[in-house]
Amino acid sequence: MQVAHYPGSGAGYVRHCDNHCHEGAGSDCNGRRVTAIVYLNERWREADGGELLLYHPPPKHDDQWCRIAPRAGTAILFWSDYRVPHEVRLLLVSQHLRLILFDTPALQ
Repeated sequence: MQVAHYPGSGAGYVRHCDNHCHEGAGSDCNGRRVTAIVYLNERWREADGGELLLYHPPPKHDDQWCRIAPRAGTAILFWSDYRVPHEVRLLLVSQHLRLILFDTPALQ
């Protein structure tokens, strides 16, 4: 489990995948299968930024699939590999974006 805090004034994550392997095998695998995020932001407003953007898998990986507001109590699960590229939009205010990330180990 990881706990992340993003300071305001432009913090975020560029588009990425949490695991860079294909079909659960290969030298780029880090064991992550599913990423689960639980947001803890009590007073989030749209002007604050920090939304999670999910994209389609290749070959449509430039097409946005959905945008998720980081509101308290929001939980989301998605595949950690190439199937769900994602990014965290810039957080525009001086506050912290709080979330919890859960990673599952590789299944044998």
